[in-house]
Amino acid sequence: MPTSIPEKVHVHVKNEGKDNKKNGGKEDKKVQGKDHDHKKDVQLKKVVAFPPAGLKDEIKEIAKSDKEFKPDLDEINEKIWNSIKNEIRHKKERIDCKRIIKGDEDYIKLEAKSRLTYTEPRNLFMDCRSIKERNYFLEKPLSTEEGKYPLAYARIVYKDYRILEAELATNYRPQNWYCFAIDSKARELFGKRMRSLAKCFKNIIIPNIRYPVDRDGQFAYFLIYILN
Repeated sequence: MPTSIPEKVHVHVKNEGKDNKKNGGKEDKKVQGKDHDHKKDVQLKKVVAFPPAGLKDEIKEIAKSDKEFKPDLDEINEKIWNSIKNEIRHKKERIDCKRIIKGDEDYIKLEAKSRLTYTEPRNLFMDCRSIKERNYFLEKPLSTEEGKYPLAYARIVYKDYRILEAELATNYRPQNWYCFAIDSKARELFGKRMRSLAKCFKNIIIPNIRYPVDRDGQFAYFLIYILN
């Protein structure tokens, strides 16, 4: 947006220095004249600042691309949730939230025993078509800016493949890179599924080397070295 400077401004002038002393303050009297506030009118040229020509075209391109591609994120999230909700054993409708808010300890302890649990599905098709059908993976960046500035993600994983798959689908972008280092304690089925997932996307990396990582972070630095 162009900006401009007012054409007319008031500038305060103070006559201090040797010349003023020699004239015995005569210049002060001349300057004061009718205006005792020591003001002079100074005419300035109008200045207009324009953004670089290339930047203007780039802004138009970004705005155009953003309008062209806007997927329905609510529909995507619903699709992903529907694909895993049957694997989660929990019904929040039966919980009495008022008793929990009031601090009914006996009730809270009872409900804690039947908390939200997840069971890894045994029969899960791991071909690329099945993986993409039960999720939604974006095939191009949501905006020009996202495409120009890709991100890299690195995670240490060891269980709950189906949840990881759904989570990846919610934040997957084709321009980004995703690296999953598998803990050596992970079951063979989990590792096999992660490798099958990586075969379907060129920007997903699964290192071959594994280390046992505990809650204190032991051997985590080895995996960080691998990821780098």
